[in-house]
Amino acid sequence: MGVNEFADRLRRLRERAGLTQEQLAAKAGLSYQAIQSYETRSNPTKPKRLNVIKLARAVRWDPDEALELLGYELLDEDERAQPRDEQRDRLDEMWPYLTERQKTALTDLVASIAAQHPLPPKAVTNRGLKLKPGSGEIPGPRDNNTSSGNGE
Repeated sequence: MGVNEFADRLRRLRERAGLTQEQLAAKAGLSYQAIQSYETRSNPTKPKRLNVIKLARAVRWDPDEALELLGYELLDEDERAQPRDEQRDRLDEMWPYLTERQKTALTDLVASIAAQHPLPPKAVTNRGLKLKPGSGEIPGPRDNNTSSGNGE
C-alpha cells in the first residue's frame, strides 16, 4: 500500500502546487524520468530516502509523513535542523516561469551583490564581473572591463 499511496499523494500535491513533472524534477533536483517512475499508477518505483525528502520539501509535504508512508526512518536531528529558506523556495517556485534573459539578469544581480561580501572561493560564479580597482563599486554592464593596460 505505501508506494502506491505515496505515488498518488505526490501527484496530488504536485498538481495542487501547479507544477508539471518537469518543474517538480527541477525543483527537487531529480530527473523528469524519476518523477514519472514515482508517480506512475501501475507499479510505481519506491524512491530512495533522500529523494523522498527532496520531493516532500518541493511540494511542501511533511517529510516525516512521506518517509513513514514508505517505511523509512524519520528525519534525524541534523536533517530536521536544516532551515527552510523561504526566499529560496520562492525563487525555486518562480524560476521555471522566467525567461532565459530574466534568469541571466537575476544570476548577474546575485553575483554582483555577493561580490560585495567575503565568500569562499568559487562560492559564486560571477560571470566575469570585476570590481573597479580601489573603488569598491560593482561596474555597470558597459564598464565591465576595467583593465588599465598594466596587466590588472
